[in-house]
Amino acid sequence: MNKISFFQNESFIWPVISIALIIWAIYVWKEWNTSRKFHRYINAFVALISIMAMTMLALKPIHEVLLQEKGAVVLTKGYDQIQLDSLLSEKEGLQVIHYQENKPLGDAPSAYTSIYILGNGIQPFDFWQFENQSVMYLGGHAPKGIIQLKYSKENKTGEYLTVTGKYKRDAKSAKLVLQNDFGEGLDSVALNNDTAQSFKLEAPIKAEGSFVFELLEKDSLGALINRHQVPFEAQAPKLLKVLIMNSAPNFETKYLKNYLADMGHAVTYRTQLTQERYKFEYLNTKATPIYTLRENNLANYNLLIIDANSIQRLSRNGRSAIENTIKNKGLGVFIQPESSMFKSAKRHLGFQFRRDGVSKIVINEFLNRKVNKFPFQFIDAGELEVVHENSNVILAAYKRVRNGRIGTSLIQNTYQWQLEGKTQEYRKFWKNIINALSRRESNKTIWKFANAIPQINEPLEFQLNTQTKPVNLQNLDGHTIALKRNVDLLHLWSGKIYPSNFGWNELHLQDDDTPQKKSYFVFDSISWKSVREYNKKQRNQWHFSKEVKGSKFTTKIAIERIWFFIIAILGLGYLWLQPKLFPN
Repeated sequence: MNKISFFQNESFIWPVISIALIIWAIYVWKEWNTSRKFHRYINAFVALISIMAMTMLALKPIHEVLLQEKGAVVLTKGYDQIQLDSLLSEKEGLQVIHYQENKPLGDAPSAYTSIYILGNGIQPFDFWQFENQSVMYLGGHAPKGIIQLKYSKENKTGEYLTVTGKYKRDAKSAKLVLQNDFGEGLDSVALNNDTAQSFKLEAPIKAEGSFVFELLEKDSLGALINRHQVPFEAQAPKLLKVLIMNSAPNFETKYLKNYLADMGHAVTYRTQLTQERYKFEYLNTKATPIYTLRENNLANYNLLIIDANSIQRLSRNGRSAIENTIKNKGLGVFIQPESSMFKSAKRHLGFQFRRDGVSKIVINEFLNRKVNKFPFQFIDAGELEVVHENSNVILAAYKRVRNGRIGTSLIQNTYQWQLEGKTQEYRKFWKNIINALSRRESNKTIWKFANAIPQINEPLEFQLNTQTKPVNLQNLDGHTIALKRNVDLLHLWSGKIYPSNFGWNELHLQDDDTPQKKSYFVFDSISWKSVREYNKKQRNQWHFSKEVKGSKFTTKIAIERIWFFIIAILGLGYLWLQPKLFPN
């Protein structure tokens, strides 16, 4: 399709058009007073066509011409030769380009009407070379080895380092071994013959500091195939002040308070004996009895654990004190589930339930057997945040109430897990609930890195969420890093760095309050190679179109001006001859 898209002398459009209109207006005025009525209309029309032709001569119009389709195929690591041969036979004339990271392609992608990418894909930092182009990502050989990885890089002492992922089996591989920085094996898992197998490895965290464990791939004879670094940091757990209030003694609270005390938390336990008599226990804290709930004494605690019966017996002032402390001071509240809670939850607790008749269920996260559950389910109006679940069934959840959080659970009699020797599962269940609900640190800076496996000399984007204003951010070499502030979320900042050192690196932040530092680990080229290739494939599939959009390769050429010249000469010739041939 040919069309006029713009003029070569586009900057002169308005001056030329203005002059043309003035000349035509003068000519019409002259003809109106000297010619007959019939001739004046014909002459005015011919003059308009002639002046328009001369205007085109001055502006030099350009039109687009669709050229022949020109395609390219970009080869990346892991491409399939059979797939390439098939594509070349189907699409004749494709230009083959070999991709190299962080280097421009031989010909600019804009020179092609369609681009096909084979293999594991383009690095995300090179996506800019394909902007506004028609690209189809076709993939290639799936990487083998560990293709998915998940573990926490920030942990607490006394907990477990849990490494999970998915392994695409190689013919030689037989098992995975997690070992510490002294080379001692901590946990292992055998690899079966499945095409893709999920795995889980765990190790206790006993000391504070920065550590680099290793995950090894070994064959059936124990020979090493691959080794991967597993860096993480461990800190002493934040000690909480917990208030537990029960309407009567029960086994669930007995084991829960002992677990909290074993973790070092300060626990005040109040049990109601009669209408106005209470029994108090103090674990890791001094005796401070609480008879009446007020905002000033509740503000001293990070977490309130209270059973449903106790909430129903609270006075209006006591309930108001809890609600105000949640909203204003960020108190976390966990409601211990009881049968009475499901009858009056809507009126008193802010949660809604419906009966489902299911009294036993499996917690998918860590317990592969059925546990006791109240025969109800949460009614989620979009405000619940999940702590524990089974597929789509919420088992423990909380909701935010301004600065604080309030939550509850459907699971009952968790103390039986300890009696059955499931101590680790018991601790994980309650650890997640306590961490989710307890009072947050108001001035903590939260860091988020875009790439979980950063490489040397590759761009690493990050964000920091802080309530204070960052004054200066520097890397280990003392170079200042520029920060960009989010226009909508003023407490959110972003930046980009290019790590130049392997191993542990640091970012030093000076803000309005006190200096802070953030550690991150830069991996070598061997670690998690299959994970990086798998993630790159996923990013390419998401970034590029599923099919070629059919964009057209065009060029712009000038319209032959001889036609405008002929039109102008014929028009001017007629206007010159007309008075002589048809005098008044």
